[in-house]
Amino acid sequence: MKNKNTGPFKIIISLRLLKEKFERLLDSNNIAVQTQAKQALELFEKHSILLTGTDSVEDFLNNKPVIDQLMSYIFPTALTENEIKGAVTPYSNDVFFCSSRLEDIIINSTITDNIFNDLYKDYEDSFDLLTYAIILNIHYKFDVDFERPKTVSITNKNGEKKRYRVVFNADFLDIYPNKSAIEITDDILDELLRNANNIEIWKKYFPKDSWTIEGFGIITLIDTSLDERIDDFKTHLIEPNNESFQYLIEDIRRIFNNPDLQLGSYNVEHNRIIPPFNRNFDMLTLLPEDDICTDEYACTYIKDTLFKDCKPVIISNVETYHKRSKGNRLSEILLQKGLKSVALIPIPINGELGFILELASFKPNQLNAINMVKLDTIMPFILSYSKRTFSEYQNEISAIIQQECTAIHPSVQWRFEEEANQYLQERNYGENPVFHEIVFKRCRSSFWASRCRWLI
Repeated sequence: MKNKNTGPFKIIISLRLLKEKFERLLDSNNIAVQTQAKQALELFEKHSILLTGTDSVEDFLNNKPVIDQLMSYIFPTALTENEIKGAVTPYSNDVFFCSSRLEDIIINSTITDNIFNDLYKDYEDSFDLLTYAIILNIHYKFDVDFERPKTVSITNKNGEKKRYRVVFNADFLDIYPNKSAIEITDDILDELLRNANNIEIWKKYFPKDSWTIEGFGIITLIDTSLDERIDDFKTHLIEPNNESFQYLIEDIRRIFNNPDLQLGSYNVEHNRIIPPFNRNFDMLTLLPEDDICTDEYACTYIKDTLFKDCKPVIISNVETYHKRSKGNRLSEILLQKGLKSVALIPIPINGELGFILELASFKPNQLNAINMVKLDTIMPFILSYSKRTFSEYQNEISAIIQQECTAIHPSVQWRFEEEANQYLQERNYGENPVFHEIVFKRCRSSFWASRCRWLI
């Protein structure tokens, strides 16, 4: 503790408040609670240093066996593998007892020092104002709000980064003034709040060792990694460009905890499957040269589910599906590409099926009905993004056609849209686009002939 900056505080590590808690529990109507309290108080009688306290972590931990026994009363053994929870020294947050799950996180972390070292730091050589706010509010009864969410990012030895929200329980901490403490008046409070970012002002009214923090704290971690990944996805979704698209792929991979997850897409127009207008996407369940109708895509069940009912299809094990369906175009292409599980998500635009979003993995069962629930949170944003970008795309296509062509008949609009799409793709990717002349050869089919002759 002597090597750490403790600001205005003298640190005493003790279990005094825990003892007082057990003394109150002697009056409990619960026999089990009474028994536990008696056992704990017997331990305190034999180890007085736990009550008087010490400023030395080493001296405190000389009593590690009895400390562990006392901590077991407030850290239920049955929950130790699930809860991310630890007991920490005042202010410096050195962990001296923790659940087995937190212990695993610490052991597998790339952080060699205390993982909570920077938890309450705003400045390089000092801690932030939260503890000062506790003094002002609890001791002086001011109503000062310095609270803000506390989080820690921890990267394990496999390179996986997780973020945790930190909940701090101060039930077993006591803060009180020493002789050198300065009385904080309303005028001084005004000066402090006017200079909230000036640590020198705070040091002036809170000199070193002017206050004591005694006891220990309890820290609980809540894994918010998925929430953060989803927030990142939302952010990148509203910044559509080539760079943000790569971020989107990484965001989805992180959401599904699958660094090899593949993302693809294809459009559906007039019962035909065509390549996506966004070149960032590959087609995972089709070959580049494919130009097929929806009836040729897969088995009847998948075809109807996707293109008629507009509902997602999840094939958790492609090899199993291939055997049960006796093989079809979809399963053969997936196996050819080494994709062993796949999710196909229809994306409707303006009430009609616009395109299919493809997610695929190289291992079976990595995509399944359970983890696909994660899409429920981000799907509204995907739908909103798709509708917006499709509308922008249609406007650009119309503008290109109007710029490059004279009036055209609606029956051949599709062919000009194809050429405008190619032109737009080349322009967006820094190429020199050319809108090629469109010529319809004489067609034998009356259907195609009817399209050709309406060209104006």
